[in-house]
Amino acid sequence: MTFFSRLYRYKQSEFRNASEDYLTELLAEWLRLATSAGLLAEVLKGIFDYDPGTLGDAATLATVRWDTQHIIGPGYRDATGKRPDLVGQGKDFFLIIENKVSAGFTSYESAETGEEQNQLQLYQAYRNSRPEKHGGVAFLTFTTDPPPGWTGPVSYWSRVFNVIRRCCKQRDEQTALHYLGTKITQYMEDIGMAGTHFELSDIVVLPAYDRLSQGMTQLGSIAKRELSQGLATLMAASDQFPLREAHLGQLVPPEFFGSALTVGGHKANESSLIVWAGVLARSCYDLSPSSDGLPELIVGVGVWGHGVGFAGPDEQHMARLEQLIPTQSDGKWKWQVKNQAYSGVPLFTFSSRLTFIDMYGLTQGSDWDEAAGTFFKSRIRELLDALSSSTAPEGEKFVEYLYRLVS
Repeated sequence: MTFFSRLYRYKQSEFRNASEDYLTELLAEWLRLATSAGLLAEVLKGIFDYDPGTLGDAATLATVRWDTQHIIGPGYRDATGKRPDLVGQGKDFFLIIENKVSAGFTSYESAETGEEQNQLQLYQAYRNSRPEKHGGVAFLTFTTDPPPGWTGPVSYWSRVFNVIRRCCKQRDEQTALHYLGTKITQYMEDIGMAGTHFELSDIVVLPAYDRLSQGMTQLGSIAKRELSQGLATLMAASDQFPLREAHLGQLVPPEFFGSALTVGGHKANESSLIVWAGVLARSCYDLSPSSDGLPELIVGVGVWGHGVGFAGPDEQHMARLEQLIPTQSDGKWKWQVKNQAYSGVPLFTFSSRLTFIDMYGLTQGSDWDEAAGTFFKSRIRELLDALSSSTAPEGEKFVEYLYRLVS
């Protein structure tokens, strides 16, 4: 069975969290490459503090092969039929690694004594009955504590991260060991399992972040004010506009600072048609800043589809909405189409954005409130006026056309 076939066995579902098995497979594949590169002694020393006498010489370690979901065969009493997560087996070498991310230990009642035994106790008894001189039983964890009384090696995924990263720095970038190790450490960073690492620049950034967060909150309040006033002005002229101020749902700090409108004022993340205005600092609810890590002012409308056959607005209507925006507008109104992260169904957005770098250039070091207020007021007015205009030749309002697409 190939590496990716093994990973596919553990695909996520609503009934199963596959993270432990997935990480075990990643580690096993990397250990195979590390063994081939002659780094196994260094790796096991770095992760579990094993000394060379426990592991054997280089010739012994060169014979080790790594297997996941090893099945303990008959003849080993209570351990028979159990499946340790990861086993390294070679000439006069047998090492069991049990991996836990956050799950607890499974306990078993001994058929012989009636005592409760956890997995590590069963695996240790199994290992003690085997003839190999080198190896042992080790426990690898993220947040799960070792069971009471366990005296064997214990290590943490943060150490695995550090060892893999160190080995990657020592190897040519063109090697499979370097490539896979880099991808594993990137994945661990993505899921918050890389440990805690600070650069000097990180340590002094907190006051700046506090100022940035306070400023984004203030700019979000300005967006909320302008969106509320824009809606009130529109409603004063006609009460037929279906959008109302909404509960933000997932559109909240620290990702988004601002306000939103939905049909009937329903929660934003339960709606398929949304108008929003505010500061987008990070990706949230399928919305992403133009540049990662760079906050921006944004006013826009989004249409979320549900079924795989959802096609969104046609080109004629997309062009029509662009035409309804005044030609003198410098807000760079733009349609974007992307697939939703979880369903793959298209998401259509029409928005105007102004990055914080653009804002810095516009204000030249002066207060941002006036410039941001001007941006939000004009862009909100442009968008709401366009949405309340006729789609022509059909005659229905553009907002009604969009809502009909997702209803």
